[in-house]
Amino acid sequence: MYIFGGVGHPQGNPAGDNPVRNIQIVQNKDYAVILAEYFSLVRIVRLKGDHLFGQGRKWMGDSVGYYEGDSLVVNTRYFRPEQSIGPMRSSNAFAVEERYTRTGEDEILFQYTVTDANIYSQPFTAQIPLRRMAAGQRLYEYACHEGNYSIPSMLRAARMEEQGLLN
Repeated sequence: MYIFGGVGHPQGNPAGDNPVRNIQIVQNKDYAVILAEYFSLVRIVRLKGDHLFGQGRKWMGDSVGYYEGDSLVVNTRYFRPEQSIGPMRSSNAFAVEERYTRTGEDEILFQYTVTDANIYSQPFTAQIPLRRMAAGQRLYEYACHEGNYSIPSMLRAARMEEQGLLN
């Protein structure tokens, strides 16, 4: 079990509302599970089979993955229409292909391509390096603390300290 964190990460993740802050990836022969620290969101990726549109649209979309060489490739579609908010608009044609490629003992290159012919004139791709968190570090519960406006700053400072960015 490894926990990875993004560097200079954006506010949102292309695969639903699963921001690349810090994530934990757990896998067995049938599934990969991606747990995001941000809002404690969990994505279950089936490593066998096809998309399950018959079950309806899902908040995190329907994810199917496979290995291509050293990369875990995850195709996600069938997102809920309520997710079309903020800077990443979407329609019923919204789909994301993600690639998680181990580039070193402590690093994964996360790449994603967004396709939605109803919204965007062409697909677009981005990539973010994810580094393994130091031994003993863990994901924090992203709980609601009514009226406590300092929690985001405290968590950001803790993460910056862990990355050696603070003196």
